[in-house]
Amino acid sequence: RCGLFKDEAADYIKRMKEIPENKKVVLIVPDQYSYMAEKKMSEVFLGTGLNQKYVYTFSQMKRTFLNLNEKLYLKQSGKNMLIRYVADRAIDEDSIFYSSKQSSGFLENLNSLISELKRYCITKDLLIENAEKSNNKILKNKLITIASVLGEFDSLLEERLFLDADDDFTRLAEVILDNGYFKDSYVWVDKF
Repeated sequence: RCGLFKDEAADYIKRMKEIPENKKVVLIVPDQYSYMAEKKMSEVFLGTGLNQKYVYTFSQMKRTFLNLNEKLYLKQSGKNMLIRYVADRAIDEDSIFYSSKQSSGFLENLNSLISELKRYCITKDLLIENAEKSNNKILKNKLITIASVLGEFDSLLEERLFLDADDDFTRLAEVILDNGYFKDSYVWVDKF
């Protein structure tokens, strides 16, 4: 459950009221609590937005800061086809995965792995760097193959002007850092 609407509500609001009025205050909450958070903020600060007090969810931030119309999102079926294509190109005979690259179970696991790697901001270069440090030949082979698949997948997405939803938070972080929207702001992130 979200922490804002339990005991910490008074503490958050108390801290926010101590901030000078001309400073921006941003509260980031889970999607399901945005209405309650905006209501609470509006009661205390007599509104949100115009008085430099904002409530965001990650979904709202994606819509606000990312130009989501610039490219098309790849649907799950399209992602599956692209992963099959990438696996055929990137996994060669020297790879430990060569014999299983056509099985649907392997491709599903590869799809999940790619999503997880992106979620934790693990890049092709990071995988290769760690592969080079490894003394274990099997681990090294696996990391290099996965790096190859990830790199090929990302370059095909970019080449075809598609977006993968797994990249949204990484893109959002880059845009927020670049545009300076939160510069000199007080930001609270509620428990997720």
